[in-house]
Amino acid sequence: MNVRRIATVGAIAPAIALAAPGLAMADSFEQSGNMAGPDGASSHSVSASSGGTGGGGASYEESHQWAGPDGAGSSSTSSNAGGSGDEGLLGGLGLGGIL
Repeated sequence: MNVRRIATVGAIAPAIALAAPGLAMADSFEQSGNMAGPDGASSHSVSASSGGTGGGGASYEESHQWAGPDGAGSSSTSSNAGGSGDEGLLGGLGLGGIL
């Protein structure tokens, strides 16, 4: 009986070891932050996803906004490969064409 258990565990262990990292992988990431002080305010957000953007593509979006005593500004970066291209943070909020 013990030989059978050892053989079974020996056969299954490599499959579990190879599959475990895949189970821990995320298909999306979002991070944002805001700051305000006496000299101004800023906001930053990042969003990335893969596999779940409608047609199975990948997307990355990053945006910055700031305002201070000398003015205000914003910048954004967006990249899409495959899929529909509208599923990122800004596109999902309906702001992709505005920002």
